[in-house]
Amino acid sequence: MVSNIKYKPQRLDIEVVPMRKFDGDNISGLTLKIKNNTNADRLIQASSFYQPGIAAISIENGTLGGTSFTLPAKSTLTMYQVMIKGGA
Repeated sequence: MVSNIKYKPQRLDIEVVPMRKFDGDNISGLTLKIKNNTNADRLIQASSFYQPGIAAISIENGTLGGTSFTLPAKSTLTMYQVMIKGGA
């Protein structure tokens, strides 16, 4: 259920929207749209998208270089969260 996924956006000017949930036998996941509504680049902490049960995150057309990534001004990206059922 999408409502079970909690996220902690770094700033109120960053919009995070759950788009699609997938559920398999051993893993489940969520596709998120992340949009920077400001006129400035924003540094996003990857840890803001981890919570107990999240095994991995990735972003489309970008690089998670360590603990953070830059979201350019007025841009949107897609993020994927993967959860392993029964614990990691």
